Amino acid sequence: MSNPSKLQKAKAGLIIDNPFFASILLGMPMIEDTKIETLCTNGKEIRFNPTFVDSLTHSEITFVLAHETLHCVFQHMHRRGNLNGNRWNIAADYVINDLLVKESCGTVPKDCLINSQIVTDGGGTTEGVYKLLPAETEDKPSGQPGQGGSLDDVQDGGKDAAEIAQGEAEMKVKVIQAANAARMCGKLSAGMARIVGEATRSKVDWKSVLRRFLTERAKI
Repeated sequence: MSNPSKLQKAKAGLIIDNPFFASILLGMPMIEDTKIETLCTNGKEIRFNPTFVDSLTHSEITFVLAHETLHCVFQHMHRRGNLNGNRWNIAADYVINDLLVKESCGTVPKDCLINSQIVTDGGGTTEGVYKLLPAETEDKPSGQPGQGGSLDDVQDGGKDAAEIAQGEAEMKVKVIQAANAARMCGKLSAGMARIVGEATRSKVDWKSVLRRFLTERAKI
């Protein structure tokens, strides 16, 4: 069975079982990339290593697809700032994996990071968990869970303020649309509803950023 077929079957399953994740995933390109170990996302696309995907069961693929989606929903590629990338990815994985286990979304692949206590102690946020992680996690490789690293790699989502603001605004729209689709199907849990509320809460005055960006460009 080909990797694209396995991915498409998992995505199709999400449409039925969890339309929230499916709604966001269907609008994101999925690109085969043998240069990476597992998967990665920059908030605009998802890249995957076909060998890694082929090693997973259908239920595990469901989990990793939902995992990548939540990186985008939580804007992990934009929130990291100057923090260490490996440590940030590990913190993000703890938060996401804990949530997906509670939502019973797929099966956790072998060696993925699971620690409900550190998520609780960190206030349920990636920033909070990041502060609790030991310094040596900064040397753990991204996208290599078997070596104590994160499941995947969250890549840079842009450095320009206007680009970041636009990406955040577009994702918020997708999250709201996905939530509405799931709600109409009666499949938006209380936990996911809370996450949607947090994800769509304004953190950046993106309208002002874009307005300033367009005004500056108009002067060139």
